[in-house]
Order: sequence, then structure tokens, then C-alpha cells
Amino acid sequence: MLMYDVGSKQLLMQPIPPEVGMLQFEIVRKKSGFAVLHPEFHLYLEKGSEERVSVLFAKKRPFNKTANFLISQDKAKSGRKGEDVIGKLRSNETKERYFLFNNGENPKNVHKVPLAGIRNEYLAVQYKYVPCSIGKLRKAKVVIPSIDQSTNVPREWKPLKKEDSMLKKVEEPQHLDNYYCFVDNPPQWNPKTNGYHYDFKGRISEASVKNFQIIPYQDGQKGVNIRAFVAQFGRVSDQIFKLDAQYPFSVFQAFGLALTVFDCE
Repeated sequence: MLMYDVGSKQLLMQPIPPEVGMLQFEIVRKKSGFAVLHPEFHLYLEKGSEERVSVLFAKKRPFNKTANFLISQDKAKSGRKGEDVIGKLRSNETKERYFLFNNGENPKNVHKVPLAGIRNEYLAVQYKYVPCSIGKLRKAKVVIPSIDQSTNVPREWKPLKKEDSMLKKVEEPQHLDNYYCFVDNPPQWNPKTNGYHYDFKGRISEASVKNFQIIPYQDGQKGVNIRAFVAQFGRVSDQIFKLDAQYPFSVFQAFGLALTVFDCE
């Protein structure tokens, strides 16, 4: 893995460069003290067997009808209007759909601020549950904006109403070039454990319903486990998790995706 500077807000929002390969992260969840009902999440970039660098911080905000995570670079400056806040993750009321935005204005204020100041949608996730031999299996659809090859930044998308979300537009053929769509890597059945599992290449040590691997939508249609994944997430201990991601995801998008798993039912 090449060296990668994560200190810049701009780099955190841009796609992980293809030449960097797969970045490896650790997520530490804090659920003690005041954080019992509203957990805190710390994202660290692993740079070696012993070295890690703090990258992002997220906290679930209280007193909201839907999930509301505020994401910042610095815990000490993580207030709603803090200078280090880079975005937020929201859900619908049933926790089946999640939307990751930058720190722009809510579209309801479109008549009060310039259009450029309205928030952009960086990630949209939809969860469904299908019956299987051991109960229910969670299925995910993950959508991110495609990359503008001339600028190497995600294409700008500003949904001014719910119907404009990427989850809706990706279903329309005329918009397919504007988005990348991903799905779960189908887990393999293990008769010894009587359960489904992924090959995490030694990164994940505990089985969990939260564990996942994400692959391109086209590969997911094959219905078989694919060895080459774009992102993966899994449990190591009660409060420690691993997250790996590569191009075309940004660090911001990968962290947002992981946060949805902590929250969904």
C-alpha cells in the first residue's frame, strides 16, 4: 500500500486513488458514559502493524426521529457548525434507507441560499431482508456518484426532493452513467458452523450479522461469491471493527457506509 495523506478534507471527499490500492482502517465504537444511547465512532487509518492515524469521528445525534450522524475530522470541533464537520448521515424512519451528505444546506433552504450552497449526496444505501434457511439475510444496494475523469471528483448531485435521491435515479436507464451501483458479495454457506460467512483474508476474527463485502452490481448478478471486493467491514471484538476500501470509494463514503451497518435493524 502506498503512503496516503488523510489530513486534507479535500482528499477525504475524493476517490481513493487507484494506485493506492486497498486502504485498511479500524473503527472504535464508544458506548459508555454519555455515549451509551448515542455512540461515538472513531475511524483510524492503519499504516502498519502498530501505527494508526486518526482520520474521522462520528457521533449519533440525540433527539431525532431518524438516524442522524455528524461526521467530522476532529472530535473537539464536531458541533453542528464546527469548522471540521464534513458531512452527515441520515436515514428514513424505517432505517431501510440511508443518505450521506456533505455539510451543505438543507434543500428546503434553496430559496434562501445559492444553489451551490445546497448539500450534495455522496452515498445512498438501501437494505432489504430476504428469507433464508437460518432466518433472514440482509441485502444491500449501495449507490455513489460516478467520477468525473477530468477532475477526479464525484459528480455533483443535489437532490432537491426525496424523489431526486440516487436510489431513485439509478433505476432510470438514462441516468446510469451518473452513478456506480454496488451490492453485497453473496456469502458462502459453511455446513460446519451452519451459517454464512465471508473470506476476509484474516482481517476479521468474529462472525457478525454486521459483516459485509461490497462488489459491483454487475458481479452481484452472477449469484456467486466474488473474491475481488471493493469494500469490506467486520467485527474484531465487541467495540473494534475493521473497514477496508478502495477506488472508486472515498474515505468519507466508506465511513458513511460502515455507519449504516451500526444503525440498521
